[in-house]
Amino acid sequence: MNIDKGDLLLVNFPFTNFEDFKRRPVLVVSGEVVNKKTRDLVVCAVTTNPIHRDFGVGISQDDLSEGHLKKDSIVKTSHIATISKSIVIKRIGTLNEDKMEEILESLCGVFKD
Repeated sequence: MNIDKGDLLLVNFPFTNFEDFKRRPVLVVSGEVVNKKTRDLVVCAVTTNPIHRDFGVGISQDDLSEGHLKKDSIVKTSHIATISKSIVIKRIGTLNEDKMEEILESLCGVFKD
């Protein structure tokens, strides 16, 4: 499967004990070089829980250039992880360029004082 920045994926996300997993959506934020030349992806967690609105960017079906989003969700730009491509189950969709730019700006803000 070819994976690009802006793809929404369903993955078997490991708990901190690395023994248990839960199917979770994530957004790929790593660029083409990382995505094509390594076995890993840099991702942000995606949730439907509105408590995370202060630390994320809202997305809806209108923000997808392809695919289907079952519920309005929040990309948690403060919840960043590096995952193996081997835990990817499937692609859910792809965000449009405008929404991806908004998310990348929010992601940069995570590292500022």
